[in-house]
Amino acid sequence: MSLPFTWMRIKVSDSKLLTTLNVFFADDKSTTIPCSNQTIFQVKSNVFDIVCDVPFLMTSLQIQGDIVQHLCYVHVNGGRNLALFQNTSQSSTWIDDNKVFGSQLAVDGVVTDYCTTNCSHTKNQSLETWSVTFDKTYLLNKFALFNRFDKNNMDNKRLMGFNLKAFTSSNGIALNYTEGAKTVQPVYTMFNFGKQPVNKVEISLKNYLTINEFQAYGDCQPGSWGLECNGVCNDSCKDACSTENGLCSICFGYMDPPLCKTGCPDGYYGINCKSQCTSNCKTCNKTDGNCILCQPGWTGQLCNTMCDFGFYGLNCQSQCSEHCVQQFHCDKVKGECQCLPGWKNNTCHTECDDRTYGLNCTGVCSQHCDSVCDKTNGACSCKPGYAGTTCLQGLYI
Repeated sequence: MSLPFTWMRIKVSDSKLLTTLNVFFADDKSTTIPCSNQTIFQVKSNVFDIVCDVPFLMTSLQIQGDIVQHLCYVHVNGGRNLALFQNTSQSSTWIDDNKVFGSQLAVDGVVTDYCTTNCSHTKNQSLETWSVTFDKTYLLNKFALFNRFDKNNMDNKRLMGFNLKAFTSSNGIALNYTEGAKTVQPVYTMFNFGKQPVNKVEISLKNYLTINEFQAYGDCQPGSWGLECNGVCNDSCKDACSTENGLCSICFGYMDPPLCKTGCPDGYYGINCKSQCTSNCKTCNKTDGNCILCQPGWTGQLCNTMCDFGFYGLNCQSQCSEHCVQQFHCDKVKGECQCLPGWKNNTCHTECDDRTYGLNCTGVCSQHCDSVCDKTNGACSCKPGYAGTTCLQGLYI
């Protein structure tokens, strides 16, 4: 028998040997693949759920490693019937002897040999349809359509050639299947290995459409969990929580799965805090590593871009002084530069004090100036008896 795989649960006597676990799947053509995108959720101290992507129907599962000798039990899950008691409709309804064969009878959980009371049944129109709309979107991997089996064998052939479409929430088609079997089947089984969540399935057929029971197997879509998929994964593990119990196998921005309550220390981020913020990042986002604040002289989401010409400091928000010898050209970290005459301090944003001038304001205005001297070159108007640009030349009469 070939069956889909969604997850399995194992109990071990020594959880330290979990690192030796290797899982392989085989199909009916003896194709064997290892567990792809393996995710492990710890349910209890020695109980673990294991999720794998298996792109075919498996006929066998093999566990290898030292852990094999310490296995207590293995439970394999192929999904659950999510169509049960969901909302249904059909294009018409057959009524016979006051018996109403409504659409909901196809998802009542009852499979009978004879469709006397528990089957959905339409009239005989050119094209009949039956549909089920789910209360939310699910990842569905298997559909089972049970045929009617009455004494009249002609009735058993009514499902031959049916079409099944599975729709996404945006009305896209996740699966479009037309039955091509030439012999009557008691159960028609269809598989869907797409990763698109489904919220509606429609079955159509020319003339009568009679359904003994319809089943849709699968599990919660990523981000939700629980028997009714009403649970929402913790923000710290987003779409990576167990669909059964909501536990996190990995944490985004936290370092202690499955609880994910201890945030990453400064300088670290990502899955279980294993990634380190870039060296130029002063503070980074604990989830995705994007920098909130760069070290002076750097900018960009990862702080790996130096400040543009003319800018410096934290996130490159400060502008170099126009009074640098090379205008707007300064150190990208501290903004330091060599000042033009008349300006001082490391960033050249401060003009010389009164009565000082020149490079780094080291010149002192002449005491013979009649007013404040020019802060660039010390020039001033002179008091009587003195001359020269800086009034240092005395006049003798």
